[in-house]
This record gives sequence, C-alpha cells and structure tokens, in this order.
Amino acid sequence: MWFGIVSIVLSSCAVLVAVWSARELVRAEEEALGTAQVADMYADFRRLAELRLNNWQHTHLLEAPGNYSRTKKLLQVALPRMSEAEIARHLIQERSVAMGVFELFEQTLYQIHDSAKVDARRVAFYGEVLAYMTSTMFLNPRLLYLWSKEGGCLSEDFEESTKAYYDSHVVQSESTYQDSKGLFDHDLHW
Repeated sequence: MWFGIVSIVLSSCAVLVAVWSARELVRAEEEALGTAQVADMYADFRRLAELRLNNWQHTHLLEAPGNYSRTKKLLQVALPRMSEAEIARHLIQERSVAMGVFELFEQTLYQIHDSAKVDARRVAFYGEVLAYMTSTMFLNPRLLYLWSKEGGCLSEDFEESTKAYYDSHVVQSESTYQDSKGLFDHDLHW
C-alpha cells in the first residue's frame, strides 16, 4: 500500500516538474525570440546608418525635420553641378533609398502584428519604433513628398494596411511641408 502511495506521489511530482520545465522552456524561448527581434530591429537601424554613410548624397532623406534644411544646403554645396541625366540618376537612387526606409516601416508593422499573439513587451517595443517613424522620421519633407500620390507615389508599392497606418499616424502640422524640389531646386515631372 505504501508503495502505491509513494508511486502516486512520485508520479505527481514528476508531472509537476515536467509542467514547470515545459513552462520555463517556453518562457525562455519567448524571451530569446524577443531579444532576437529587438536586436534585429537595431540591426535594421544600423543598416540605415550605414546607408547614410555609404550614400551620403541621399542623407537628407534620413534627417529629422529640424535638420533637413541644413543637410539639404550642405548637400547642394557638396554635389557638383549635374546634367539633366545625372540629376535623373540621382533621383532614381533617392527613390531607392526612400523605398528602403518605407520597407522597414512595413516590416515593422508586420512584426508588431505577429508579436501581438505572443508578447506584449515586443508589441510595446515595436509600437515605440513605429511612433518614432511616424512622428519624426516620416515628417522629413522629402520623404513626405516621395510617399505622396501628388509626389513620388512610393505609397503605391505598399499594402493597403501599411498605407492606412501611415495615413492615420503621420500627422502633419502647419510647419510641415513636402519638398517637391529636392536637392536640385527644380521638379523633374514624372
């Protein structure tokens, strides 16, 4: 009889230890995944910094609104006079850099959606990243222009949910403007 009771107690303890171990394993995996996602996001922002360094001619796209005009003036001095064809090539490259910024935005929206099912801390982190993008990064005058339908129409390359999020979260004030002329102070109409 004692043997049966001891067996039941030991079996119950084994089940409790197994449940606890499984719970700890899931928690550790979720924490590792969260840490990896945060590291990946910072790696993406480091890539933006490298993009700025390697494509200094387009660094105006990565400036906060308060630094935009100053950086634009510096670039206008630094860039040599260009032919119409050279300007067109520059504008194509500028669009590519801007597209990379907007792709990071859409990727972050997907990540916050996926994280919502798993971890509230990651949702909060991605929410902070999106808040920075929509309240600072996307108020860059040239990015505003390149995203807009009246300007560069880059918004057309993105999901409807991405466009809706952008439209509802990028709030422009009276001091916000779209820079349609870019570095060359004239429009090349598309």
